[in-house]
Amino acid sequence: MQLFQLGTCLRSRKELYKCARSEVDRLSSSTGLNAGLVVEEHGLGYCLYSRAGKDLDSVVIEEGEEIPLHATAVGKAMLAEIPRKETEQILDQHGTDLFTEKTITNREELIDTLETIKNHRVAFEENEFHDNVRAIGIAITGKNDRLIGGLFVAGDSESLTGKQLHQNNPGLLISAKNRLGNPAQPPTKE
Repeated sequence: MQLFQLGTCLRSRKELYKCARSEVDRLSSSTGLNAGLVVEEHGLGYCLYSRAGKDLDSVVIEEGEEIPLHATAVGKAMLAEIPRKETEQILDQHGTDLFTEKTITNREELIDTLETIKNHRVAFEENEFHDNVRAIGIAITGKNDRLIGGLFVAGDSESLTGKQLHQNNPGLLISAKNRLGNPAQPPTKE
């Protein structure tokens, strides 16, 4: 049975990858920023696909890279979409390590931030995972609002500011998510 569940999970991730890849490319091309697709697995984020933008010389998160959820925009967006009990379990298991002086390490502050993100459906990262990098993340949900992944754009702190940070690029992420619709559903965890 576990082999079947693994196969189902891999198939749904492949479908998500196929559907989201063109959206990541579109986001990177239209914004000039790094863009990527991340999934949550065992309380960590894993980048399935990323594309460098013209704003930075290389991608911020490499394909296959494991990322902390609490310190990244896309990770916080995904944490905000899962039930509070699961969030607490993830934080118990992985902690809230410090990556930069701006990383939110206080659990209550992080929970408050996640509530705000849940209400606004968009997460921001202000130099929390990498110095001099800002990012915007959004969760991708499917049937019954189940988390299936997340999209992000990231750029240099000096150029990703004002309207680009708080209006234009969040709008582009929301549009990309809406175009994806319901690309894949993860298997039910038992």
